[in-house]
Amino acid sequence: MGAFLNGKIKPTTMQSRLLLMTLFFLSVTIIMNIGFRSYQISNNLALKPAWFPSFFNQSYSTDWSIGGQREPPAKNITVCANGTQKQLISCQVKTKIAMLKTHKCFSDLMATMMLRFADKNQLEVMFSKFGGTIAQFNKEATFDVGLPSRRLSKKFQMMTLHCVYNFEHWSQLMEHPFDLVGLVREPLAQFQSYFNFFQMTDSVKSLFPNVTEKNAFDFFIREYNPHNSTWQSLNVQWNIHNPMMTDFGAGNLTSSEAFDSYVKQIMSNFTAIVVAEHLDESLVVLKNKLCWDWSDVVYVPVNQAKYSFDHTNQSVLAERRINYKLISPFDFLLYKQALQKLHKDMESIEHFEEQLNEFKILKARISKWCMEHNGKEFNETYIETRYDSDGITFSAMDCARMKSDLIAYVEDVMERRYSRDPNTQWWTSPHDQGGKLQT
Repeated sequence: MGAFLNGKIKPTTMQSRLLLMTLFFLSVTIIMNIGFRSYQISNNLALKPAWFPSFFNQSYSTDWSIGGQREPPAKNITVCANGTQKQLISCQVKTKIAMLKTHKCFSDLMATMMLRFADKNQLEVMFSKFGGTIAQFNKEATFDVGLPSRRLSKKFQMMTLHCVYNFEHWSQLMEHPFDLVGLVREPLAQFQSYFNFFQMTDSVKSLFPNVTEKNAFDFFIREYNPHNSTWQSLNVQWNIHNPMMTDFGAGNLTSSEAFDSYVKQIMSNFTAIVVAEHLDESLVVLKNKLCWDWSDVVYVPVNQAKYSFDHTNQSVLAERRINYKLISPFDFLLYKQALQKLHKDMESIEHFEEQLNEFKILKARISKWCMEHNGKEFNETYIETRYDSDGITFSAMDCARMKSDLIAYVEDVMERRYSRDPNTQWWTSPHDQGGKLQT
């Protein structure tokens, strides 16, 4: 054989054919072994080989000029119980979503999730010309610094920025019908995160120099008085009273009657409200309500922020909660209503516990796979599921998107969509890439 390959002996026609056939079968064997070595089955979730063709997966578009021209088709979901087919459900994928990015309610994680879905489905997203994740509104709550929609409707399909909820004005910005998604968090936990993130300790210490960094939060919770002139500068600078209700558009509520009336409207307008302390349950509800895939709502746990004060001691938290209820009573009532809505939604979904269990298993497997395939651009895995349409395919790029910093992701998307003004560095007109979008 070596002599043939070195050209020292001239092979016959039959020998040449045998040599070629041998090399062919040897190559096939190697490829099959490499592929099937990555094939695993565990927890009833079957992984297809890593070389599973990428064209079977809907890849993310890098050309935003063609975005939003199509609507995802209706899909059939086979719902199973105990491994046996139960029924077939037909639903329409929802692609017009306005999310209220409530401060310090895992909102970056949720906004990244929404942007990932918009990226995959080429949806028109609302952005500010200043970039970042904050929408600046004028006194009439109109979005007057937004970049223009490129759709013929001049409206948007996705909204994920920080802004105060105003259904009337949002309705003017969004294509119809659209679904509203809200975010809430246990009020004390939300305000501790808010206080820590915006470094309010420095503001408290500037007013009261004897206060230490470690006890600034507890001093604030105990001593804060909105009618005291010393504290009034903080009222102007920060959303201290009912910060979640402020994001929900009702920061000026003064009575429980006004709150009850307003929250009834909120609960009827919002398709789903994600509760941070019950994130997995909320995402299973969201997946069912929007007819999304598991891959659209999977996430990796976020890093824990470093606090300048103790934010976990349960005996300390109990006392803080009593004091904070006096400052933000309506946030506590909002949270209670959101929990009730979540439990009602959970009860309305068939086989909810089985779906939740599948989601947790799936999330763990995806997280592990992403760690093992970090940076391996062309790798992808197929995962068979019971409570999804055809299972899901997850790629290394999906992993990168899922773990991406929100501001970096927004910047990446905007670079694909818009040009910068060389003088102001603000985002301006869309790239001209071949015509207007269709509705």
